[in-house]
Parts: sequence; C-alpha cells; structure tokens
Amino acid sequence: VIVEGVFHGLLEDNDDIYAYERTLGNEKLVVACNFTNKEVPCDLFDGKEGEELITNYKNHVAGALQPYETRVILYK
Repeated sequence: VIVEGVFHGLLEDNDDIYAYERTLGNEKLVVACNFTNKEVPCDLFDGKEGEELITNYKNHVAGALQPYETRVILYK
C-alpha cells in the first residue's frame, strides 16, 4: 500500500494540515501532518479502528491534531 497504493489527497482546502490516503485492495493508509504550532481540527481518525504505524504524540486529542503532530494509520 505504501509503494503501490493509489494516492488520494485529503483536506486539500486546509492550509494547516497535509493529509492523504493510499489504497491497495482492502488496505488503506491514512497520513495527516499538522505543520503549525497550534492544535487544529481534524476528524480523519475519529471512530475508526486501525493500526497506528507512526506518531509523535503518546496521547491524541479527539477531533484534532496537536501542534506539529503526525499520524500514520493503516486500516485493513
């Protein structure tokens, strides 16, 4: 999914978050990066169960990304 998955941009109108997904078969990888020094709204991961592959925060805020937070989640 990382190499051969189909890329689809997410939240393209949001100037604070760079987000995308890659899909291949039944797998979907969702990546979201907050490039600001403030908490910003983001509901990409709310209510969904997946395997967190990368993050730089131990605890997450529901419905938001914390300052400079990055999350990479794999859904199968």
